[in-house]
Amino acid sequence: QDRVQALALDAKLLKRAQSAVEAQDPRVVRAGLAVLRTFSIIEEVRDEIGFMTDGAQRCLLAVRKHLATAAVCEAGFGLFANLTMRKSPITGRLCDFEPGIIGLGLAVLRQHRDRPDLNRSTVHTLRNVASQEEAASMEVKESDIFEEVRKLVLEHESDPRWKAAVDISRQFLREFRADAGMEKKAEYNQFY
Repeated sequence: QDRVQALALDAKLLKRAQSAVEAQDPRVVRAGLAVLRTFSIIEEVRDEIGFMTDGAQRCLLAVRKHLATAAVCEAGFGLFANLTMRKSPITGRLCDFEPGIIGLGLAVLRQHRDRPDLNRSTVHTLRNVASQEEAASMEVKESDIFEEVRKLVLEHESDPRWKAAVDISRQFLREFRADAGMEKKAEYNQFY
């Protein structure tokens, strides 16, 4: 954290990383988002991105622009998961921007069904947002997100590469009581 503080704020690399998000080359955008994701472990950086600048909105727009590039989407939704980790007003801002985070998350889930890392960070972000914002919760319930997440669990629950994505998906469904018929049975020790 000390190094992040020194690099992001003291060395003023945060502004450079934010400007990289607006590049045309998806590799540069992905790198900018990845740096912002790493920097966002510090609360001051999260506030800078979410409140003091339009950085969060620019990141949403970058992910929308490069929707076909899975690496950009994964870095972007990893950043959004970090920004929405705690109950934060940043979550409300992400919902208010155009494009909205819920619609963008649904588009990412539909387009990149074959990427466990991307699905994990996207579902994690959607869970954070929906659990913190009432309007986002309603939007999630009215959309097809639960169906997409249920498909993810059913198609990949036996694949070890998808374990993290399946686990966060199950938690998301359970928290919103959308897991009917998908509950895991209790596993008992052989001793019993």
